[in-house]
Amino acid sequence: SAQGCGDSSLACLGDSSVVRAMSQSPAAQQPAATEAAKKLHWVSEREEWLAEWGDARCVKELSFSGGDGGGEGRRGGGALGRQEDLQDAYFSDIIEARGRCLVCRAAGSVVDVFDISPSAERLVSWRVLLPHDIVPGIGVSAAHDAACASLSLLFLTKAQTIHTVHVALDQSGGPFPALPELSIGFSAPCRLPSNPCSFSALGLSLAVVGCASGTLRVIGLRPEGPSGYELVDASLLKRLVGACRLRSSAPPAVALAAAGSGGSGGLRLLSYDADRGLKLWEAFERSGRLVASTILEQEESVTSGSQPSAHFRVAPQQGVACLLLRNTVYLITLPSAGPLGDDNQPTFGVPRKLVAPFPGASPVLAAASEGALWGFWTGPAREQLFRLDLQEQRKKEQDSREARARDASLVEDQAQDAAQAAITGCEQIGDLASSKSPEKERLAHRSVFTLYQQREVWRNEEEGYDALRVAAAEAAGQSRKGQEALDRSVHWWTGRVLLPGRFPRAAVATALQDIDGHGRTVAGGDLRAAVEDHLRRRAGLPGLASLPPLGEFGTCGAAAELSVAQAQQVASVLAEAALELLRRCDVAGRRRRQVCSMGVSTLWAPHTWRPAGDVSAGAEKEEGNSACPLLLYSGGVSCVRAVHHWAERWWSTCHLSRDLSNYEDMQIEDLLDKSKIVAWRACVTGWFLAQCVGGANVDLVVSSLTRGGSASAPARRLVAHVPEHFAAHLRKKCTDWLDSDDLQQGLQTLEQLLVSTCEPKLDQAGRREVYVARQRFDLLQGTWPQQDADEQQQRLCLSDAVRASIVASESEHACDAMRDLGLVCAYVAQERSVDSKWTPLTKLLDKHLPLFATINESMTLQSRSPDLA
Repeated sequence: SAQGCGDSSLACLGDSSVVRAMSQSPAAQQPAATEAAKKLHWVSEREEWLAEWGDARCVKELSFSGGDGGGEGRRGGGALGRQEDLQDAYFSDIIEARGRCLVCRAAGSVVDVFDISPSAERLVSWRVLLPHDIVPGIGVSAAHDAACASLSLLFLTKAQTIHTVHVALDQSGGPFPALPELSIGFSAPCRLPSNPCSFSALGLSLAVVGCASGTLRVIGLRPEGPSGYELVDASLLKRLVGACRLRSSAPPAVALAAAGSGGSGGLRLLSYDADRGLKLWEAFERSGRLVASTILEQEESVTSGSQPSAHFRVAPQQGVACLLLRNTVYLITLPSAGPLGDDNQPTFGVPRKLVAPFPGASPVLAAASEGALWGFWTGPAREQLFRLDLQEQRKKEQDSREARARDASLVEDQAQDAAQAAITGCEQIGDLASSKSPEKERLAHRSVFTLYQQREVWRNEEEGYDALRVAAAEAAGQSRKGQEALDRSVHWWTGRVLLPGRFPRAAVATALQDIDGHGRTVAGGDLRAAVEDHLRRRAGLPGLASLPPLGEFGTCGAAAELSVAQAQQVASVLAEAALELLRRCDVAGRRRRQVCSMGVSTLWAPHTWRPAGDVSAGAEKEEGNSACPLLLYSGGVSCVRAVHHWAERWWSTCHLSRDLSNYEDMQIEDLLDKSKIVAWRACVTGWFLAQCVGGANVDLVVSSLTRGGSASAPARRLVAHVPEHFAAHLRKKCTDWLDSDDLQQGLQTLEQLLVSTCEPKLDQAGRREVYVARQRFDLLQGTWPQQDADEQQQRLCLSDAVRASIVASESEHACDAMRDLGLVCAYVAQERSVDSKWTPLTKLLDKHLPLFATINESMTLQSRSPDLA
């Protein structure tokens, strides 16, 4: 794909660390540290996986019998597979109308239309078979009428024919609209003078094709209507004729995009040509005219007459658009849609050339939403998704974001120190319009924590695994022993392979088949059992079929005891087998993780910008964040959502600093200085300790704790083996806050945050307030106390699955926070003997961490079938 980008080029960066430059002298570090701190923003958004294309159920197949418009359709009912991983596939823009969110994936002569609506009860698709191959990169477009009652999908083929598919949408307006009905429409021949280089739908009855010869042709899509005409700049033509300087051809339009309705009843069209000309047209059924035009500044390397790779992205509100070129992005303010006249000649606002977020960066993908521009930028061995705010955040929006952070953290009283800590990182967003220098504008780009960066966090944790260190730590606490501990290790490694959003299920199945050396097919529902059975066989452990019944927390009730030496040896073999499987899964899933396109969705915004437990999410329009970016991968789709929970925001920021240290002189003291509150500095220290001793080691030790066991003793054993060069840096750079006058108050703040997470507030009847599928759930009885007569309110849909994934992510980060704070408590006890200030926090962690970690590990978000229910 011309727009494609991937993460495979960054694989060499995973072994770097945030402590890489810590051995430098303090005098050499100080200037760079100050500069690096400016480039590290709090993580306010992160990427969340939605669905895999391979899970879609094809409900209907439509086939055009020829290029003259005839065709037939037949019902489907099977899962997609043939087109799942074609490398030449590309995607349309996000298509939204009447509560449905659709996207088209085209490859060759086959187009798959996916329904990724938040209200979809299952991931479904329709397959369209065309008589000829589609024009790659540009051949898919869509349009709907002003009332969004009708929708048409247009496909331009290499045979110079536009094929139309009509989409009938549910008009009831209910919360769960019926599936759209697709039918074959008219096929219109184009009769173009040369090969097409751009294409766009322009309403239900018109389409526009830009030709390499410079012709901009409007095509009629109705059998009884006009066949079409050419869009011509009449004023320019008159000047050229008058000067007797007729040129042989106009520059080709390399990018086209519909821009809404015009003030005179026509349809507006944006075009960008190879001579850097930006034009706005208004097209009618039988004629069109130029409304406004301007010339863009351009890099010296792009000369007149060349055809740069260009793509338009128009904001849903039709007030702003971005033009993506090879080396830069232009932000374009569209002229108002008032009626044309002598006193009203619309003009473009001054196109703004955006400054790259880091030196040497070039844009790969971009999408515009109200008040923000989202873009993938790539540079030397670096690739990152950024958000650039185009206007200053209003105080109302800032207050709303802080309120949601408190809500997600289950902290209500705004006067509490915990409430103030929970909103740390919800910083005010700057105003790009007030930026007076390129450097300030560069710093206005805010990094979005991507799935690739999360995968790197998981990989770095696993590569630090040490069986001897884990065994020594487990021996120091009330942990499971022998075979029972190995069973927990198998369960832990299996969960790492199947982490949501890490690998496509097809990639895991392929990796298993490659390693085992046979053609056994793994069904979706048996994947977890297949992974666990594979790891057991590789480690020489009994298979699943021979295991005794499960006991408490899903462990074996009776199992043969192994000696310590035997258990360590088996654990090492198990880890080697798991790491090999993870590497194979990474190779098999790499081509499915290529980002091919990006768009924005207004339907997903209420579900992704509100806390996952907000029962009103999706019920009303979202203010301030009216659109949600969707990333279209070759193997699936993901979204960008807000980060509200304090632990998720803080730990994601720490992980981002580690990634940033690959390119900037980022140091641990820069991270500590992001906030002066003791709670933040204690958490950063705990995160750094986990990096030193290995996150996988800490996770396995915590997961092996029995109910009622203490996490303190294993933590003390782990921190006792911190490498000396890291330990010296800890003492020198990361412990000054231990002598702070606010230490005790900061520790109490942490206790309040953890209590709010582990012991939610009771309602008036003494019950926990938990909401599932917009209904209050009684944890004691396991039922909804008030059943709604309307069964539609109890349906599960794609947005519920995404919110469940968000809850799991927040739970994982809360568990990481407790785990790492346990290391801090152990480190303080080791370095400064017994300090009574730390006793309440240590006891709180001993009480809640074993059970909380077990519950978090038991969360399984893998669907057994494409049906979400």
